Amino acid sequence: DLLTMSRASSRARQVASLAFVFPAFTAGSAMLSATLPIVHVLTHDPRRATERAQRIMGHGLAGCAEIFHRLDLMRSDGRAHRVAAASLDVGPCVLVANHPTLTDTIHVLAAYERTCVVAKRAHAERLLVVPALRAAGHIIEGGDDFESVRSVMESSLARLRDGYRVLMFPEG
Repeated sequence: DLLTMSRASSRARQVASLAFVFPAFTAGSAMLSATLPIVHVLTHDPRRATERAQRIMGHGLAGCAEIFHRLDLMRSDGRAHRVAAASLDVGPCVLVANHPTLTDTIHVLAAYERTCVVAKRAHAERLLVVPALRAAGHIIEGGDDFESVRSVMESSLARLRDGYRVLMFPEG
């Protein structure tokens, strides 16, 4: 029937879109990882370099979210984050996301300026973004042992003292 054919066609379009999007996202991640450290070399003030790297990454992630949305791969709408970000003028704070998905990270980092995410090393390494995350001042955790957790807490407190928001995912 027509409804079944329409669903199958929509599903096929989503699968084809995924076949394009994931390699494109990986290529974009690799480009950011190659480019953002150069921002630090060309900008002699480390704080300004981090802010520039975050702005570049934010614009890239906003474009990525728009592509995901237009290809009907992501049903969430980044406008809610942009409205919240505009009304949240409280300065440094800890943002807590209720579940750790890539879409949350994309929307929050695209909408909230001066925000550092605490990223699991395994996720960051899998996505080829470690150099980009470091250049943009994000925090890459090392594990569940005491020293790793202490290091994340110290890095988070340092970012807060520098005027950044810190995005954490309690589930991991």
